[in-house]
Amino acid sequence: MILRAIFATALLLANSWAWAGDKKVAAEHPSKVTSTWFELLYGVVKAEKTPPPPASRAYGVAAVALYESVVGGTRDNRSLAGQLNGLNSVPL
Repeated sequence: MILRAIFATALLLANSWAWAGDKKVAAEHPSKVTSTWFELLYGVVKAEKTPPPPASRAYGVAAVALYESVVGGTRDNRSLAGQLNGLNSVPL
């Protein structure tokens, strides 16, 4: 179940690529969606009584997916592709 939650989170965060026509930088968008998704993920981890190693992995995957979904809209940050094991490339 936790893997489904992670996968759903990654897909929904990746949906931000659909906003490619929006020329605002990431900092100009509200962070409410991010907060809501991490609260939801926390609820899933707590409800399933996920042990610490898998829970921390779930939070890590969700955080990387979030970062990669907004890094294109930032001026000073760069993608984690090539810096993390197994993350060789991501769509622009």
